[in-house]
Parts: sequence; structure tokens; C-alpha cells
Amino acid sequence: LIVGAMHGNEPVGVRWVEAFTEAVERGALRLVRGEIHFLLGNPTAFAQGVRHCGFDLNRAFRSEMLHKTPPWSPDVARAQEIVAALAGAHYDVVLDLHSVSRGDPAMVVVQIASDASDREVAQYKGMFPPAFPIVFAYRPGDVPGVFLDWAREHLGAREVYAVECGNHESPRGIHRAWAFARWLLGERWGMVEGDWPAGSDAMATQEQRVYRVVERIDASERFAWTLPKDRLHSEQMLAAGEVYARRGTLPLRAPEEVALMMPALSFAPQDEAIAFLCRRVA
Repeated sequence: LIVGAMHGNEPVGVRWVEAFTEAVERGALRLVRGEIHFLLGNPTAFAQGVRHCGFDLNRAFRSEMLHKTPPWSPDVARAQEIVAALAGAHYDVVLDLHSVSRGDPAMVVVQIASDASDREVAQYKGMFPPAFPIVFAYRPGDVPGVFLDWAREHLGAREVYAVECGNHESPRGIHRAWAFARWLLGERWGMVEGDWPAGSDAMATQEQRVYRVVERIDASERFAWTLPKDRLHSEQMLAAGEVYARRGTLPLRAPEEVALMMPALSFAPQDEAIAFLCRRVA
């Protein structure tokens, strides 16, 4: 199962699905094993070019949202539709294609056990295609209501990945999506063979770095960044005790030396996980 436009302002997944379908139709690539299904995450938000229509769809896959009647927003209604459509389905692999609004980082997002040690998390270094120099590891609960966690539990998926293919507007985004698809569908699972697009096998520019979430940052009515805009990007290092934001008059400080990851500049007060503080482990 491959997902695109879970957030409506992230078109890379849709563009890749269109390109992949075209490559199969003209015979450049062949499906030699299993089936591949595609899911358009949030079609309403995608049509409007916005992240969501009131509530982040990728935070809505949890019980209190999936059973809410009537749905709190069109996004929650869409989450309920997806769950109903996938009822009883089984997928070995789930891939969710994303992009970011700040900078142009390419990263693979994986879930780790709650008690995973830094040494265990560091073993992800070198596992993924070189087009993705960052591995972002989170524990259950660090990203509430995320689709991948629901898919792991309800679809029986053996492997689940989200990949951030860089900036929404990056011309390299589609090439990064191809690089991960080649690794996952071609090399790892042997599902697809043929002539992969040029550049899908190598885009390395930096060594791979592995981060794990130390703390997630939620929005609120009185939340405001205090860092200057040019420091609000992934891998921005913060010193232990450094103030990065405020909730009203309360300063928010880094608990240790950490990297700021995936900060959102625009958000609604109810938005959760608008950024993360992460420790580098490899």
C-alpha cells in the first residue's frame, strides 16, 4: 500500500504514483510479484493545496477520532472513510510519501520500541537508500494518531515507512521517491523489475545520520516560536537549556543538546506534533 497526499500540500506522492503508473503502462517497469495498491490520503485538502481542512489527517487515526460522531472535521471524516475502506485488508508493506515546508531534508521515518536503546536505534544507519541521509526514529505515542501506527496494528503490515522527500517544491523530491521505491519494491521485496529511472539508484551527498525523538512539540493558543525564521528547519541544533519557543510567558527550553526536526511555521492551535526535539545517536 502506497499513500500520497496524506497532507494536501505535499504533492510528491501523487506525482510519483502517476509516474510509476505511466512507467508500468509503457512496459518500462513490470510487477512480477504481489499487488500494489495506491491510496490518495486527503483528496479535499489536496484539491485546495492545503495541509488539512481543520484537523491533521495524519493525527486522526486513533480511537477518539475514528469513533467521533459526527466527525470533527472533513479530515476526521476522511480518516473514518479510509479505515472503513481498508477493513479486513492485509498489506505486507505500507509506504507513506511526504514532503516538508522548511528546508529540503530527505529522511526516512521509522517507529522504534518504547524501550529501544540509543545503540539499537543507531543500527538503522546505512539501512536505507543514500538519497535519504536522515533517519528519524519515534516511539509509540510520539506522533499521536499517525497512519503508520494504525496500519501496523490493523493491516498486519510487516514493514511501515514514511519518507520525507524534501521540500514541497524541490525538483529532487520525485527522484527521492523513486530511489526509495526502487530499494523497497525492487531490491528489498522483489516486486518490481525493469528499467528504473536514471538517478533512482544514487543521490548520496552526505553520510546517513540517525535521530531519535526526545520530545514532541504541540501547538496551543499561546504557543509562539522564539527562534528566528532562518533557524526553523530540520537539524537546527539547540544547546541544552536554550529557549526555542514560549507558551504565553512560559519559556520552552531544550532538555539537552538536541536537533530541531520538521518544525511547522503555520499551524492551528489544536495541532499536535508540529515539531520534534531529537537526539543524534549515529
